[in-house]
Amino acid sequence: MFSQVFFDFASTLVTVEGIDELAFLLGSDEVATLTERAMNGEISVREAYDQRLAVLRLSPRHLKSLERIYRGSLVPGVRELMAILRDLGKELVVVSGGFRE
Repeated sequence: MFSQVFFDFASTLVTVEGIDELAFLLGSDEVATLTERAMNGEISVREAYDQRLAVLRLSPRHLKSLERIYRGSLVPGVRELMAILRDLGKELVVVSGGFRE
């Protein structure tokens, strides 16, 4: 069978997209525009990510706020699902292009 289960983080394990939440928190409309340009193929995903981070100018305080948002946005049942998968001996891997302090 399989020994590993991979999950995307944003909009899969939590109900939000972190960069969108940070943009809302900081009052930036430019982030949504950059995301849309990347989704339309006008700029690369990497370029959009770098530009969005430059626009937001994040601080450790912002990342702490995002942590609280993530904790409050867990998809219902995700903790139970992960417990079941661990009990079945599966290795869980979370994939994210996210933020690290």
